[in-house]
Amino acid sequence: MKLTPIDFFARLTYLRRLTVSPRGEAAFLATTVRLEADDYWTDLCLCSDGQGLRRLSLPWSIKDYAWLDDDRAVIATATAGDGPTTAADGSAAGLGEVGGEAKGETKDEAAGTTGDWAGRTTTCRVLNVRDGRTERVVVLPGAAEEVTPAGDGSLVFAAPSPLRPQDAPSAEVWTAEETPFWRDGTGPAAGLRRSLFRLVGEKIVRLTPPELDVGAWRLSGGQITLVGRAVDFAGDGRKFDVLTSAGNHVLLLDLAAGSSRLLAGGEGLLHHLAVRDGENYLVAVNDLKRRGLYEDPRIDKIGPDGRVLGSLNCSGQLRLFNSLASDVLLDAPRSMDIIPHQGGLLTIATVRDHCPVMKGHFRPSSLRPLTAPDFSATEVKIAGDDPHVLYVLGWRRLGGLELHRWDRGSLERLTSFNAQAMAEISPARPRRVARGRGAIGWLLKPRGWRDGRQRPAVLSIHGGPDMAYGPFFVHELQFLAARGFAVLFCNPRGSTGGGRAYADLRGRYGEADVEDVMDFLDRTLAAQPWIDPRRLGVMGGSYGGYLTALLIGRRDVFRAAAAERFEANLISQFLLSEIGAQWLYDAFRADPWTDPAKLWDASPLKYADQVRTPTLILAGGRDHVCEASGAQQLFAALKHHGQKARLTVFETADHSFRVHGRPSWRLRRLKEIADWFAEHLTKTPPDSADREAPESCKNPEGPARS
Repeated sequence: MKLTPIDFFARLTYLRRLTVSPRGEAAFLATTVRLEADDYWTDLCLCSDGQGLRRLSLPWSIKDYAWLDDDRAVIATATAGDGPTTAADGSAAGLGEVGGEAKGETKDEAAGTTGDWAGRTTTCRVLNVRDGRTERVVVLPGAAEEVTPAGDGSLVFAAPSPLRPQDAPSAEVWTAEETPFWRDGTGPAAGLRRSLFRLVGEKIVRLTPPELDVGAWRLSGGQITLVGRAVDFAGDGRKFDVLTSAGNHVLLLDLAAGSSRLLAGGEGLLHHLAVRDGENYLVAVNDLKRRGLYEDPRIDKIGPDGRVLGSLNCSGQLRLFNSLASDVLLDAPRSMDIIPHQGGLLTIATVRDHCPVMKGHFRPSSLRPLTAPDFSATEVKIAGDDPHVLYVLGWRRLGGLELHRWDRGSLERLTSFNAQAMAEISPARPRRVARGRGAIGWLLKPRGWRDGRQRPAVLSIHGGPDMAYGPFFVHELQFLAARGFAVLFCNPRGSTGGGRAYADLRGRYGEADVEDVMDFLDRTLAAQPWIDPRRLGVMGGSYGGYLTALLIGRRDVFRAAAAERFEANLISQFLLSEIGAQWLYDAFRADPWTDPAKLWDASPLKYADQVRTPTLILAGGRDHVCEASGAQQLFAALKHHGQKARLTVFETADHSFRVHGRPSWRLRRLKEIADWFAEHLTKTPPDSADREAPESCKNPEGPARS
């Protein structure tokens, strides 16, 4: 048995896109890391009682798939280069059946590798999964997503589409008449809408109008249910509408009739997902009135005439859908999911520190967990015709992601993709610490902690803030413990799973969360005297990076910090970030003109002149959620004031490269963080030998709150 190495993430297999075949088999994608090629490879897997597990060995890495019939599936792979282009009328030159193998395929893009949408094509093959024969090949223009058979030989797919073809961005020129004007990972996106198209024979037919931006959608029985918003901001000068910016209508598209109609919608309503349930529809929606953007959605059952037949509201101590902070997934679950089930529904929720499969009916407080607290689910599907049997992707606390079968209360693991890799290491067991009032949290004890010496510690802050840590395996935290650091992590206010009021940070960012984090640190140090209070580090990414950068400017407690993918200047981020205006206005009810002081007071950049902590800053050059320019501003400010700092920018990385970026980036990132803490925390500072535990960090004012 050995400690968790830096490249352990490359030994894991990442499972996603769970479906059930028409024969009742569990089907899913299994992605492995190829360090030598610096990419990912994805295969299609089938699992059934009769044949066990089958991993199809295909010559292509798979981007997505969808079932055509009992034996055939449509397999999509991404291709770079000059593919067929779509004309203004939606036709595609040369599109149709192609004999033989498609040419020009490159490395797998399914795992989230960044790249411009323009100039890409998506190759789709009709594959017989029983004998491996390819029956048909079509090449779709652009970065087609969610390619789905319509049941009549045609294919429906989503793809980015320019509102005005003459303004479509290219590699050299782009224009904007609206905000936001770029998207994370892809770059300039002003005037682009996510549209639905249908491939009929050799012709591509547009299904949604150019101004409609399509969110989640499902195809069932010749009808598409979709969430979308009709946006045409170009040139009209209207102010960015915070409440309706994420989509506020549910539409029904009848493929046979070629007609569409509104099912649900209204001013100020935010719809997340709609699925068909016989004649009715299940719709996840909230009105943003009580908790803003982080309001938990309710699930409405809506009749075909648009009347609400019943609602299921989320109870106080859970949040619908999986929001657990983890790096055993390549990305978050594909989308929110609701599965009609025996007059009610199945879904996944975050409950304090884990994510069970939940079953509910349309009456108050009816949601109940089907799986135990030591298990977290990412995807769930009904296993064929038996509603009492489910297929579930998920993982136990110190295990890896696997396929399971839930049968009337019993959960059985069906695969062993990660069992051998996990058996080869000896991970630290997360121990609940700092019990009592305040944020719940855990401790990973480092190697050799019993040798009588005090040990340095690193406090990790999760992103979001609408996420949660739990006592589950997180590679980067286990790696730091293997390097000799005690690792602390907790769920301060703003985290999910603790109830609606606990998750609501609006107007209290940088206050309630700081108070909880520092209180957790104080309580842990008091209970664990072997942790050296003179050698504390802090780290975090996204919102965790923001809070890290804020803490070191307001508290002289930490000897080293690693902040990544964060906002340092909220005023500039309001204008530049893909979500800046939407998120910041919701969080602070302020903008740079009505109340610039409120945004500046909450900006880490304001306190750069008071930072005394050596700081490592990591950023992605194509991160348009937390712009790299903010990280660069903080780095320049720290250097201006003579503080030790290091800036590393992964030039073509997006916001989530920590979990799905190139393997070489992930290795470099972990090495930068571990080496920074080793440099600054492994030796006891001679000038602080008599320093006590930082009780003063409980001071809510802090030395720099002016």
